[in-house]
Amino acid sequence: MIVFGYGGVRMIESQLRIEPHLPKKWKVLEYGFDYHGEAIHVELTKDKMNLSKENNDHVISFMNKGQKYLLKNQLTIKM
Repeated sequence: MIVFGYGGVRMIESQLRIEPHLPKKWKVLEYGFDYHGEAIHVELTKDKMNLSKENNDHVISFMNKGQKYLLKNQLTIKM
C-alpha cells in the first residue's frame, strides 16, 4: 500500500509516525488514512507536507523526523 510505503505511515513504540517519501519524478503525493476514528488527509510536495482532519476536540499526536507534532485541524510542515 502506498500509505505504508511512500506515505511513510507507521507505528513505532505505540507512537504514530508520518514520514513520507516523494519520488524525484513526482510533484505531489496525496493520500488519506484513518487513525483512532479520525480521517487524516496528507498532501506532500517537495517543499511541504500539509495534513488535515475534521475540526473537533480530538488532537492527533505524531512524529516526523524526530520531532513531535499535534494535529488539531490543519498543519503544514516545511520539508
